[in-house]
Amino acid sequence: MPKKEKTVESAKDLALMFKTLGDPTRIRIFRYLRHRCWPVTVEDGEDKWMSVGPTVGEVSRVVSGSKKITAKVSHHLKEMRLAGLISIHRQGKTMVCGVSQKAIDALSEFLASTDAAPLSDDVSGDRDIEISEAA
Repeated sequence: MPKKEKTVESAKDLALMFKTLGDPTRIRIFRYLRHRCWPVTVEDGEDKWMSVGPTVGEVSRVVSGSKKITAKVSHHLKEMRLAGLISIHRQGKTMVCGVSQKAIDALSEFLASTDAAPLSDDVSGDRDIEISEAA
């Protein structure tokens, strides 16, 4: 059974997601998964997860061009899963990748927000930040 999606609760969670997406290969993987995954939520009691998406092998073929799952792609998928950007779960003998809708929503909300209120673990919420325009 797949693990629950990680919740996005703080500036640290967002920072980890942005840091993880700071690699061009991970951007390619994330874009590919967003294109190939359909937001189908499967419920099993209290657990919910995304069920439809490409296999780890398909992701590896698209990203690396190799017919085998490469260590590099496997590492990138692991880091993206740990950051809460994607989910990977077993369906029979196959490992299926899915995009975390919670992560997409959190990143989109953060980027679209005009609210200057600090996030839950911001320690600099009462500091004034000065931004000057380049001349």
